[in-house]
Amino acid sequence: MNKIIVLDWGIFLHRAVFASVNNPNVPSTYTALSMILGNLKRIGVETEDQIIVAVDARHSWRKDYEAEYKGDRKKKRAESPIDWKYHYKKFDELLETLEITTNWHIIKIDHLEADDIMAVVCRYFKDKEVVLVTYDSDLEQCWAYEHVKIFSPKSKKWKLKPTNFNAYKLISKKIQKEVSDNLTSPILNEEDYYTRLTCVNLLELPEWVENSVKKDLDNIEDRVYYPEHFPFNGLKERYENLYNNTKDIIIYEEQLRKAEEKEARKKRKKLEEKAKAKRKKEREAKKLAKEKK
Repeated sequence: MNKIIVLDWGIFLHRAVFASVNNPNVPSTYTALSMILGNLKRIGVETEDQIIVAVDARHSWRKDYEAEYKGDRKKKRAESPIDWKYHYKKFDELLETLEITTNWHIIKIDHLEADDIMAVVCRYFKDKEVVLVTYDSDLEQCWAYEHVKIFSPKSKKWKLKPTNFNAYKLISKKIQKEVSDNLTSPILNEEDYYTRLTCVNLLELPEWVENSVKKDLDNIEDRVYYPEHFPFNGLKERYENLYNNTKDIIIYEEQLRKAEEKEARKKRKKLEEKAKAKRKKEREAKKLAKEKK
């Protein structure tokens, strides 16, 4: 069964732009695309897989509910020495090129965020394995769906779903405070609660948001593309060798097994140390009792 891989475009964009500060001679678009190919290689891509690029649009619909939503980011960009306008333009051009040169499906919808697109993809393709390529903790809510896995571009490994994971506990925490999105004002009444819930809950989005993404997904179809014009000569070969390349793939189940073995070793060591300390204490108690006699 082919899988659906969804790339969180904004994460690659911002990581690449920040990296360009220390290496200005390398285009940020090159860095981002290189990172994307590196992550896809680790995940493993087959020709039957579908790759979706989820792109943030301007003026998120959440700002109509919470004026403070991500309100600090514009100020941070203004104070930054980075020419964000220039980089955003270059990344828009890169998206246009990828639309022509790859069979990737780029989804950008007015007022929607990549999170919205990724969450709806999880529900839309419920009979296929869905891999979200992101380290945004908001998307961990989608672990509520058994067919969803998350691959982190930061660690270049799978994020392992905790045992007995409860998505609604995660949502509950985000309702109280979501620092990363600047949602820090206290919840004072029922209206505040439901407003914040609407903004942070990816498992139940407003109907018009859900339907907007579904409409785009309904229209996904095979199309003609031109891989020979893939951007950057240095990356073209990596793109061409991406599919059905089994080298360097990280198998989720193997990573999970190793993590469980490591945890088991830690527990054994802790028990051994506890038993050792107990024996030492008993020896010292016997010695003290003997000395008293």
